[in-house]
Amino acid sequence: MSTPATARPPVAGRPSELRRKLLSDELSVPVVSNFFPIERYYDVADKVYDSFQAAFTNHNNLDDAYVYGKRYCAFCIEAIPQHNYYGAAKNKRLAVKHKNQVNQVLKLMETVVQKMDVEETERQRIAAEMARKEEEKKMKALLDRANRVRDTPSNNQRLPSQPANVEVGASAISKLNLLRTSTEISTQKQEEVGTSRVRHGASQGGDDRIIKRDPSGEERTGVPSSRYRLIDDSEDDDEEEKKTNHVLPPPVLPPPAVPVPGGEGGSAAPPPSYNQALAATATQRSGRYHRTFLGPVDDSSSQIVPVPPPLVPEQPQAKRRERIPMRQLQEEYRKAYVQLTKKGQIKVLPLDTYQGRVGQSTNGCTVISALVASRHLSGGGVCISDSSVGDVIDRQCGPLLREIRGKLGLGGHALIIPSDVHDHLVDKKLLDQRYFEGAAGGNVMDPKHMGEFLKLLGVGDDGKGAKRKAAATFFFHEHVISIVKYPTSAGAQYDLIDSLPNLSVGGQSRASRTRCVDIEALGTLLRWYTSRKFSESNCSYIDRNAWDDNMADLDPRVFQGFVWHVK
Repeated sequence: MSTPATARPPVAGRPSELRRKLLSDELSVPVVSNFFPIERYYDVADKVYDSFQAAFTNHNNLDDAYVYGKRYCAFCIEAIPQHNYYGAAKNKRLAVKHKNQVNQVLKLMETVVQKMDVEETERQRIAAEMARKEEEKKMKALLDRANRVRDTPSNNQRLPSQPANVEVGASAISKLNLLRTSTEISTQKQEEVGTSRVRHGASQGGDDRIIKRDPSGEERTGVPSSRYRLIDDSEDDDEEEKKTNHVLPPPVLPPPAVPVPGGEGGSAAPPPSYNQALAATATQRSGRYHRTFLGPVDDSSSQIVPVPPPLVPEQPQAKRRERIPMRQLQEEYRKAYVQLTKKGQIKVLPLDTYQGRVGQSTNGCTVISALVASRHLSGGGVCISDSSVGDVIDRQCGPLLREIRGKLGLGGHALIIPSDVHDHLVDKKLLDQRYFEGAAGGNVMDPKHMGEFLKLLGVGDDGKGAKRKAAATFFFHEHVISIVKYPTSAGAQYDLIDSLPNLSVGGQSRASRTRCVDIEALGTLLRWYTSRKFSESNCSYIDRNAWDDNMADLDPRVFQGFVWHVK
């Protein structure tokens, strides 16, 4: 098989190298779960392949074609082969089909890159031309302003004539004061410099007069004297202000040029860089449609902005309340669990064995959990005993594991899909199909999804099973546990049985049996049990992405529960 697309670095020196690198940085390979049928992952691959084909036929969607093509190849080459059912004979046809499609996509990807090179070459040429014109415009503006400063009459003005009583040998400080006075006058606000009123004292009749600055710095008689002359109130202040405005010196530095797209003499702003485009998509969607792992979703008819599709589906921009970070929720769930253990409402009890202690039970959690449920439902006592659980782990599950794996054509330690185990146990009459109450699943962190499972276990689908013996298998994060319910005088208690050696007793590993006094305590236990399994990358994914049913098989929050009731 050809080298995965994700293993092909951009060709150095090609015009689209940076563009493709930024797009590739948005890619990663999802993890498949062995507890979901491999056919569902092939269905996902088909949808990504269809999205690539649709983008490839539309020349405006080169970025989409590049990302979906690489995503499809990586998913088929790196992810799906990790599924334990990949080598099964019944899946050979699907494997061959997608191998051929991968080779086809890899060939088309080179065409996509060539078209990207053409686009980037033209983009770079346009950007260079725009930068040159912008620089010319700035230089022209500076030259024009410099010319206006040079030709302004006020730049040729002399200092005010000195009074006759000022001696030639006046101190340097006096001369500086005179120079400062002149400078301050020339830089005052327009209305203060252009026209101002001076009220004569009472001894002079108390009339108002206007002092007007003469642009030449001389009186009309031509005799050097004061730069100001007195005018009558009858003259129009506004007209004089307009005239005066032309002789005020401009600022030393010109204001920064701000080109207005489409404006007279302006030029359109250059297109945003890919870094800007990537930053923009962090807060809002831009373009005709937004993209998910599977493909684009139409939003509007607006112009497309070339940005890479996100690895995970973007969520609608509707307002929603701020989500609590997953790490914070983990700590809250841990505290709630510890509090109930201190109150005695949750008790952790060790078992004498664990999955894998006997080699034939390795990776047998799917069979172990179903057999525990079967023994609990069919047993004559109130609840399955510890010794029965140990017998299931060490003796009963091994032969069944070999039998089921051989039937499905799986490897020696392959994990088995829960539904395949349930079907086999029903065929062997080890699990009574009449007891099956239903299944629930979805987002383990969603109270509604988990509430449906707990309701199904606690009271049944009809709401009448509060006093009935019940059992469930609970799949989460590549592991399956069993939960058994047994009636008590106070209502019902629940035991969560985990075959993994997660409990240490006297330095020895043990499987565990955690007892909850009621359904509320079980809910607290499950929140802690599931949330503590999230890795740092899982928490980051959860914080960034809301739950999407279409992406459930690839989401770390997904769970499945199967419930049986004795009726």
